[in-house]
Amino acid sequence: MIYLLLTIITSVLIIISFKVFHILKINPFQAITFNYFFGFIYGILFCEREFTINAIVESQWFWPAIAIGFVFIAGFFLFSRSTKKAGVSITAISAKMSVVIPVVAGFIIFGDSITYIKVLGIMFAMVSFYLVFKTEKNKAIDVKYILLPLLLFLVSGLNDLLIKYVQHHYLSGEILMFLSIVFFSAFVLGVIYLVLSKAKENRKVLFSAIFGGFVLGSFNYLNAWAFIKSMEIFESSVLFPIVNVSVVSIAALSGVMVFGEKLKTINQIGIILSILAILLISLANGN
Repeated sequence: MIYLLLTIITSVLIIISFKVFHILKINPFQAITFNYFFGFIYGILFCEREFTINAIVESQWFWPAIAIGFVFIAGFFLFSRSTKKAGVSITAISAKMSVVIPVVAGFIIFGDSITYIKVLGIMFAMVSFYLVFKTEKNKAIDVKYILLPLLLFLVSGLNDLLIKYVQHHYLSGEILMFLSIVFFSAFVLGVIYLVLSKAKENRKVLFSAIFGGFVLGSFNYLNAWAFIKSMEIFESSVLFPIVNVSVVSIAALSGVMVFGEKLKTINQIGIILSILAILLISLANGN
């Protein structure tokens, strides 16, 4: 249970970090890039055992780790932009609605058990996402702000599915080294992006961005480690809904209490329904 709680808490802290970056005017792209550098360092320092370069390159998870690194940093860039343009609540919901992708994969690919209580809980989770996300009927929504959350939905779902696939098929006591390669891959891609970026603010490295990267990297590494450890305990169809619904609810409340974002009555009903969904899914898993 400690791994699950760590996953939820650090996920919320990551979302809030992006909002703080924008408030403090910390360059988000630089912070994201350095976040992966520090994640890579954490992996090297706390690695389970010594690895040779040949052993790493020849491991079954090496190329999937490179691919996941690309998806990681693409997702974080989308997170940053969406948090700024669409707000904490909508960003959290869009990312966590992607739960449908790994949940369906859990049933089809990984052979997760299907029970009436679990299916009911997942249905409640889907409805709760919609209710928390719902805005006023007459409120105009910029298409650009919808595109960002939509892309984030797809990338987040792909990210969760890839990590679960690698954990299920390839990882065996090599979690920290695997994460190191994922983070190093994302760091390299981030550096390439910054070098090729035409924006002047992305080319001059700032101390504030390095510090922001350190904070974000600490949350991100702990989150990734706890998430993979949780995958060893919970079925995908149980883990992803619990984590995502919890993060949506907490992040939405944080947006209200910390950043002054507004939730209407229907949004509040969605949060209550999300809590019920968590209880149902937990009951289905016998926890």
